[in-house]
Amino acid sequence: SSSSSSSSMPTLTAPSDPTPTPTRLRHPRALAKRGGAGRDGDGDGDAKSASVGGGHPCDVPLWASGVLIAACIGVAAFVLVGGEMLAAPGEDIEGLVPKYLDAAFPCFFFLMMLECILIYVTGLNSEAAKYDLADSFSSLAAGACQQLWSKILPLIFRYTWMPTTYVYIYNNMRGHHLECLKAPVRTSLGYDQPWTFLFAFLGTDISYYWFHRFLHTNAVLWAGHSVHHSSDHYNLSTALRQSVWQAIVTFVPYLWMAALGIPPRVFISHKSLNTIYQFWVHTCIVRELPWIFELILSTPSHHRVHHDRRVHKNFGGILIIWDRIFGSFLAENNNTEPQDQHKSEACMFGVSRSVESFSEAVIQTRYWEPVFAALKRARSVPDLVYALVVGPGYSTVTKWRPIKAPKSDNSRIRLKSIMHTTRGWVYMLIQTLAAVFVGLLALVLKLHPNGTIILAFVSISGLLTASQVFNSAKASYLMEFSRLLSW
Repeated sequence: SSSSSSSSMPTLTAPSDPTPTPTRLRHPRALAKRGGAGRDGDGDGDAKSASVGGGHPCDVPLWASGVLIAACIGVAAFVLVGGEMLAAPGEDIEGLVPKYLDAAFPCFFFLMMLECILIYVTGLNSEAAKYDLADSFSSLAAGACQQLWSKILPLIFRYTWMPTTYVYIYNNMRGHHLECLKAPVRTSLGYDQPWTFLFAFLGTDISYYWFHRFLHTNAVLWAGHSVHHSSDHYNLSTALRQSVWQAIVTFVPYLWMAALGIPPRVFISHKSLNTIYQFWVHTCIVRELPWIFELILSTPSHHRVHHDRRVHKNFGGILIIWDRIFGSFLAENNNTEPQDQHKSEACMFGVSRSVESFSEAVIQTRYWEPVFAALKRARSVPDLVYALVVGPGYSTVTKWRPIKAPKSDNSRIRLKSIMHTTRGWVYMLIQTLAAVFVGLLALVLKLHPNGTIILAFVSISGLLTASQVFNSAKASYLMEFSRLLSW
C-alpha cells in the first residue's frame, strides 16, 4: 500500500533486494553532452561509456531506435495494403472484411529478428531484453495456441462467438434505445464517413482500456491475462504470449458499439489494427519518443511499466490518454533522486509469483490455482465474492508507485532452461519452426473445416510436447517420440 505523501511512501522492491537504488534512463547523446553520468549525478562519469551501448548500460543508440521505428512504420504500411488485398467476405457481414492480422503474422517474425540483431549489435546490457530460446518458444507457443483454438472452436461448435454476436446485436438492437427520442430505428453510421472512423477508433480503444484494466483488477480475468505477463523477459516475442481463456471473452466489452450502430466490418478492422499496434511497444530498444508522442500514445516506455511485476499501471492500447484521465498512469522515469549507475532495466518484468515452467499447458493453467484455492478457503458469500472479484491490481491501479531498479540482477530472470546441449537447441528450434509453420497454414489457408482442425491439432500437439522438452521432463521424450510417429 502507499500513502498520499510521497516522502513517507514505501517503495516496491524485489524480495531479495530490500534497498534498491533509483535509475533514470537517458540517451547516449544526452549523457555525452554532460560528460557521462557520475555516481552523484554531477556529470563526472566516464565519457567513454557514452559510446556504443550508451553512457547508462541500458541506453540504446538513437540510430538503433530509429531503425526499429522505421521498420515498424514500413510494416504498418504493408499491413494496411496487404490486409485490404486479403479481404474476404465475413460471416453474415456486408462487404469484404480486411485481413490485417493475416498480413501482420509474417511481419511479426521479421521484426523479432530485427530486434534480436539490434540487441546484439548495440550490446544492450539488459538481460530482460535478450532473447532466450526457451522463453521465446513458450511465448510463440502461447500465441499460436490462442489463435489456433480461436480458429477451430467455432468450427467444432459451428458458432463464431464474436462476429455472430456482434452482427446479431447490430442487425436487431441498434437504435432501439433512441426510440424515446423519436430517432430512426436501426440507423447506422456510414462506412466511408470520417466520424465513423473516429468514433470506431475511440470506441475500440477506450473499450480496450477498461477491459484491460478489469483484467488486472478481477481475479478470474487475471487468471487468464497473467499468461501474457508470465515471462521475465521483455521483447517483441513477449507480445505473442497470449491466453486461450482471454480469447473467449475478449469480444464482450465491444458489443455496445454494435448497439450504437458501428458496422461490423468497421469494428473488426479497428479491433485488428488496435491489436497489431500493441505488438511494437513490447521492446527495450526504443527508450523514449518525443514528448508529444509520450503524452498521447502508448509507447514502449509506458508499456514497460505496465509489465513491471510490482505495479498495475498503463492499460491503454493505442492511446495513453485514458490512463492519464482515469488515474492509472505511471511514467517509467518517475524518480527524481540522484542517478546512480546500474546494470539493467529499472523495471522488473513478469509476475510476482513465477510460473516456473516452459510447458504451454502449465503456463495456460498455472494462475487458476490461486483462484480455486481462495474459493476452497471461502466460508461465506462475501468470501466467495472476494475470491472471484478482487484481483492483484484491485486497490493499486490509481495509487502512485515509484519504479526503482534493484542493486542485483539475480532476481530478474527466475526461470532458465536446463537443456544445455547444442544439438538439443537446434532440434527444438527446428521443431518449433515446423509446428508454427503448420499452425500458420491452418490459420491462413482456406481448407475444409476438417482439414483446418487436423492441421491445428498437429501444430498444437507439437507445441505442447516440445515445451515439455525445454523443462527436460522425462515423460516429455516419450511424448515427443509419440508425436513424431503420429505426424
